[in-house]
Amino acid sequence: WDGYLVRFPGWERRLCTPYSAVSAGRLDAIVRERIAAAGGAVMLGRRAVSIAARGVVLDGGEGIAARAVIDARGPLPIPTRGSSGYQKFLGLELLLRRPHGLTEPVLMDATVEQLDGYRFVYTLPLAADRLLVEDTYFSDQPALDAGALRARVLAYAEAKGLCSPRIIREETGVLPMPWSGGPSPRASAPLVAGYRGGFVHPPKGYSFAVA
Repeated sequence: WDGYLVRFPGWERRLCTPYSAVSAGRLDAIVRERIAAAGGAVMLGRRAVSIAARGVVLDGGEGIAARAVIDARGPLPIPTRGSSGYQKFLGLELLLRRPHGLTEPVLMDATVEQLDGYRFVYTLPLAADRLLVEDTYFSDQPALDAGALRARVLAYAEAKGLCSPRIIREETGVLPMPWSGGPSPRASAPLVAGYRGGFVHPPKGYSFAVA
């Protein structure tokens, strides 16, 4: 998209900054293609219980030797209460009976009731009759009540005139946003990538663009 909208009580602005998105399915397909082209394999449903510079031990005791190991298992637990905030969200991909008319994303609609910290709704037009609507919070607490957030997303959609949408997908997340003392990227083996390695944008908790 060529731009996006932000909304606050009594104030709205369109920003002329390009915005892009990729679906999990598309990312999965591309990564699998690259791995296959390199002669590699994808092993799902397995857990690494031990990681070293040149090998990994999986659950069940199976060892895999390697010239290099990259650890990208996600964020480590936040060690102490109050050392981090959280971005948490529940999004519903909605199929509508008629076109929604939205041509660009609404990246942040903060005109909604403020609950559990700073709250906003994110809306992404995926097709003329398909939207991702996500209820998002910047909060001090990691707890996420999926039922309550699901109801708020549907209430928001109804308030916007999106009557009786069909839910085709749901996504949730709780992303730590460390205030200080978070992990720093390091060059020693094994290499640590992604959220665990500090490749994250602290004000938002996002890691994809940095990775």
